[in-house]
Amino acid sequence: MEAERETTRELRARRLEQELAEQRLAENAVSEEDAAKHARRAEKDAYLREQLEKRAEAETEADLRERGREDATLRRRQKPLHHLVSS
Repeated sequence: MEAERETTRELRARRLEQELAEQRLAENAVSEEDAAKHARRAEKDAYLREQLEKRAEAETEADLRERGREDATLRRRQKPLHHLVSS
């Protein structure tokens, strides 16, 4: 899961870079048509970055749930057996 999370981080960083680049292009565009085109691209990159952030949160939550299950299983295995011994 760590490799997937790193990929998500890289994708988010790439989307942010692209979003900022498109915003700069929109600000410096010669025509209104070009400005609108780059603004739409920047909005799309922002949307994709937000979706990747949601994905990262879901991956983290899944990791935590899985660790919780593993911890619970480990605790059950380590449970003292004194209740099985008669006095």
